[in-house]
Amino acid sequence: MTQQETQTFEDQPALIQCLPQLNNLREAGKLADLTIKLQNNVKVHAHRLVLASRVPALCDTLCEKPTNGQDFVLKWPQISPEVATSFIDYIYTGKLEVHESNVAGLIMLSLQLELPQVEQWAARFMAARLDSENIANKWELAQLLKSNMLRNACLQHIKATFEATVPADFFIQLPFEAVLFLLRADDLQVDSEESVLKAIGQWISPLGKEDKTRLGHAEAMMKEVRWYQVAADFRYGLHDDDEGFWNKNLACSWYRLPDLKTARKCAASVALPDGRVFVMGGEEQKWDRSGSYYSEKLSSVETCHLKEPADWQGPPKASGAFWKDATAMLKPRAEQTAVAFRDRIFVAGGKGYSNGVDVFTVPDNQRPLGQWTHLANWDTARTTTALIVCQNRLFSFG
Repeated sequence: MTQQETQTFEDQPALIQCLPQLNNLREAGKLADLTIKLQNNVKVHAHRLVLASRVPALCDTLCEKPTNGQDFVLKWPQISPEVATSFIDYIYTGKLEVHESNVAGLIMLSLQLELPQVEQWAARFMAARLDSENIANKWELAQLLKSNMLRNACLQHIKATFEATVPADFFIQLPFEAVLFLLRADDLQVDSEESVLKAIGQWISPLGKEDKTRLGHAEAMMKEVRWYQVAADFRYGLHDDDEGFWNKNLACSWYRLPDLKTARKCAASVALPDGRVFVMGGEEQKWDRSGSYYSEKLSSVETCHLKEPADWQGPPKASGAFWKDATAMLKPRAEQTAVAFRDRIFVAGGKGYSNGVDVFTVPDNQRPLGQWTHLANWDTARTTTALIVCQNRLFSFG
């Protein structure tokens, strides 16, 4: 076996550095009072005191009094001599040699004996050698052995190679929970969110046709797409594709809300966690006497409350019944930016180099239409900007 195929892990400090005589006694076969029976009736000998001290899960068993003064016997019929030798070496020396032929057995034995450090080392060995050729087998092994550490190692590899993994048969065999974990990961390596949506479609249609059971998971998966990073043209294409799985699962379908009471463009919109949506400002197109149109900036605010599916499904409602007026902004704005932060809405910038930042206290029992307050002015007026909330702080860019 070449050096590259073997990796050595060790405790800090390794036991052999502190008590080398323990391993010397084992190798000499002296004072051994424990027999371990392995596969094919192979026997190895050890010391009860050492194993009881190093493997807490065996302590109670090994502290029992043996029958008729005979040597104590442990039975590991599923463990090969090769795996047992590496493991016993570790127990006496604090150093574990891991290679391809013993790594699976070490994980199985570590789970049986509740030694997470050994499982972690074995999983690390496998993780460093995962590739497109063996990932399916290693995932199957993790499921068979019920090793969370190996399972997580496989998931980390899939995250790093997501776009290359999706076309493989292995991807469509992953359970829903594993795919959802991947989609929720902030460190998922993808070139675009469009790739995420295509991966969802691949999993839902493993044989080129939607699987009805998997289609039921579409809603949960679609929620994990970072829609704000999806190109507008791509989103419009989804809406027009009647054959797409997102239009076959009602929970994933697109619905057209009633028109705003005042048609507008270049407005800002904000959705709150409680389901309230606010559309603020923008431009209204008007026509003059000569038949030419012009744009007029708006200060008006319209709001709706989306609490239940019935609020956007079913027969369309009249605009006046669906959209309600809220307190108008302090001044007309178009192309402004808006963001929700600490139960308030902050609005800044806009067409015409506005330097004002205003804050909107959303409607409540005391202020049924809400209330606007001028917060501050920037030092420099700007047309476009971005407001972003990160780690409970509000940032302005641009």
